[in-house]
Amino acid sequence: MITNAAVSILNAIPTGIGSAIGIKLPLTATIQSGGNGCCNAGITNRIVQEAFGIDAQDLTVSVASDIPQGYGLKSSSALTTAVIGEFAASNGISMSKEEICRKSAYVSRRIGLSVTGAMDDAAASVFDGIVVSDNRIDHIVANVSVKSSRIIVAIPRLQRPAQIRERLCSRDFTPALDRLMDTDYEGCSRLNGYLVGEALGYPIEPLRKIEELGSDMFGYSGNGPAIYATCDDSRFSSLYEYMKGIGRVIVTETRGKL
Repeated sequence: MITNAAVSILNAIPTGIGSAIGIKLPLTATIQSGGNGCCNAGITNRIVQEAFGIDAQDLTVSVASDIPQGYGLKSSSALTTAVIGEFAASNGISMSKEEICRKSAYVSRRIGLSVTGAMDDAAASVFDGIVVSDNRIDHIVANVSVKSSRIIVAIPRLQRPAQIRERLCSRDFTPALDRLMDTDYEGCSRLNGYLVGEALGYPIEPLRKIEELGSDMFGYSGNGPAIYATCDDSRFSSLYEYMKGIGRVIVTETRGKL
């Protein structure tokens, strides 16, 4: 099964409501019986065991991924969702995309990959468009059709802080949630980016500069430290040149639904 990376519109940790949109950085999981497993057999076997209640020792799970790990681009959700979906498909188990995502959220909590289960991230890895989810009950609230757009992702040389949940929950994310509920997804992403940056001690100046350069949707993705910015062709060059100075840059597209 092929899943994709995603970027945050609203971090789900403070309120339980999360939102994300997929971006075109794929992860592919394939499963075969027998063999010697793969380099991440421990985690992939645990995913299968928790999701389906079987011993996965005799399975070979192969994963090919373009998603940088540990930067807030939803690599864990993409992996968990892809492994569950691939196992179901290869064993004749009928599961809808939403059922796969719900199972992914459950497994992510069980094995400690996510605080909330990250239903929004799992859904954004397989659905086109913007996804809004209630991670407290693993429910997709909305899947909104939007056009694809160019997106620049910068990966700074920053360390994630300790006590992420406590830091995020110390901030009031209600204004960002209100914007999300008003379907102001761009405004939500911007405010979420500033709130996450302030809570986790990341630099705020890059966000100010990206806003000044005209990006409509931007922010720290997940728990960082990756920063993203969407743009049209007229703003691409200036944003790209600036974001090259932040860190390693990836240019791709959001996974629109129109």
